[in-house]
Order: sequence, then C-alpha cells, then structure tokens
Amino acid sequence: MHYNKDIEQNQLIGYWLKSVGLTLKTLERHPCIDDLIALQTVKRAVKFSQRETLAWQILWNKAFESKRCLNDADWNKLYNNTKKALERQHSQAIKQNTARHKIRQLRRTLNANNMSAYDITAKDAEPGITGTIK
Repeated sequence: MHYNKDIEQNQLIGYWLKSVGLTLKTLERHPCIDDLIALQTVKRAVKFSQRETLAWQILWNKAFESKRCLNDADWNKLYNNTKKALERQHSQAIKQNTARHKIRQLRRTLNANNMSAYDITAKDAEPGITGTIK
C-alpha cells in the first residue's frame, strides 16, 4: 500500500517537473532545489506584468542557470513583485464585480418597468442624443 503511494507521488512530481520544463535529474543535482520549486510555484500562482515577469526571469536565471541560491534581497524582490501583482489582480476583480453589479441592477430596473434596452427608441431620447437610455 505504501509502495503505491510512493509511485503515485513520484508520478505527480514527474508531471509537475515536465510542466515547468525540468527533469528530475536536473532538479536532484541542483544545489538550491527549494528555490527553484518556490520560484515555479509563485510563477504559476500569480499573473505578473511584463516588468514583474522580467524580474522573475532574472531571479530564475540566477537560481537555475548560475546554480546559486537566492539571498534575502532576491526574496524581498520576489515578495514585493508578488504583492504588487496580487494587489493589482484584487483591484481588477473588484472593478469587474462592480461592473457586473451595475449591469444586474440595470437589468432589474428594466425588468421592473417591463422595459428592455430595445424599447427605448431615438425619439424617446433627449434631443441630439440617439439611442441612449434615460
């Protein structure tokens, strides 16, 4: 029973490594395995801007290509970029939810008045404005 769990775990690790473009041998021989795993995990969890992606790639090259562990300053850079990206995503989500709420509210108002946006014609609108909802 324990043997099957080990095989399954190794398969999952293999799938994950393949999805990020690494091999098990490369990872096992690397001196900073934890740094590589953390960088890939953050990259998959957060949608970075181009500038933030570039900063991530610099850290990746330092850790992977140069085979050096990340220092405190590198971790702080990663933390700050991740924090900015998450705050931006949160702000965008709030804006999207606000827009959805306004659309739902408008639909309810139109339905309550037994109207639709198509019921309002140009002659019903204010002079000089065509096709607007009053």
